[in-house]
Amino acid sequence: AANPDLDGIFADSSLHIPAIAQVLEEKGLCGEVKVLGFYGDLPNIDAVRNGCVDIIADAPVMAQSWVVMDLLAQHFAEGTEIPEDLPTSYPFDPAEVLLITADNVPDDPEQYVDVDFDYVSYFTDRWAEGVYGPDEG
Repeated sequence: AANPDLDGIFADSSLHIPAIAQVLEEKGLCGEVKVLGFYGDLPNIDAVRNGCVDIIADAPVMAQSWVVMDLLAQHFAEGTEIPEDLPTSYPFDPAEVLLITADNVPDDPEQYVDVDFDYVSYFTDRWAEGVYGPDEG
């Protein structure tokens, strides 16, 4: 092996994780070499589930998408400016980094990891009442 003393791998792209996991599995090194990567794509979550990747750092893209839709709705309904940064006054943190490990990886291979808040109901309930944008104060 080219690097027999390899202790860890930092994968700076979600595209690298499946190939890294495959090589580690073929070499019998899953769990021996620590792997950190980004983005909770289903193949990457599967690599955590299979024990070949230790940690995936993920951004809650779906929750962030709902926040952006809310900000756009507020902009079009009320003429407000769209902020440069995600507001922090929602009842959840849309910028929270989610760490996916063996402790919280879903058993279902089709399930993503998401924020622990029902943002879909939160937004749809507010929008049904004509309320848009982040909470005041």
